[in-house]
Amino acid sequence: MVKNKLIQDGGQKTRDNFFRKTLSKKVVKPSTSGEGSDDLFAKKRPFNKNKWRSEKYSFKNKLENWKDKRTEYIRHGYYKEQNREKNKFDVNKIYEEEERREKREDEDTEQVKEENGLKRHKKSFKERIQEEKEAKRAEFLRKKAEKEEALQKYQKAKMEKFKKLNKKTKRGQPVMKGRIEYLLEKIQRSVSDT
Repeated sequence: MVKNKLIQDGGQKTRDNFFRKTLSKKVVKPSTSGEGSDDLFAKKRPFNKNKWRSEKYSFKNKLENWKDKRTEYIRHGYYKEQNREKNKFDVNKIYEEEERREKREDEDTEQVKEENGLKRHKKSFKERIQEEKEAKRAEFLRKKAEKEEALQKYQKAKMEKFKKLNKKTKRGQPVMKGRIEYLLEKIQRSVSDT
């Protein structure tokens, strides 16, 4: 049996066969005489299985982790609540301030008008909105009444047409008089439209 020969080949070991292995590169450590070099290249501590087991499986450690997470959660909620109170947006307060401002403006304008001998009532914001709502409601009711009236008119015409076209004799034969009258009316309408 012939042993495979190792050949140095540009940083790689190659064998006569098709398998290849790379050379392991050694890390060159700087000399320990320089200051601070001990911290950089300290030896790796051996694995402490006892410590790992206690951290992974002990109830005490799990309880401490839970307490830490809980305090972090409570702290987060506290800061969130403080931030919410800072940025609190009170709509009622804004409306009250707006009403006070409008009252002051109304009083000022009334005083000026009284001085000039003219006294007119200036409408407040709420009154204007209420009037607009009433106008919209009246318009809506008017349109609704028109639609209902048009629908009744259409249904009445449809019933008359149905009665004319569906008249039958005693023996169940269709009466042609009503059908011919309906066709004549239809032709007359089309001629008058064009």
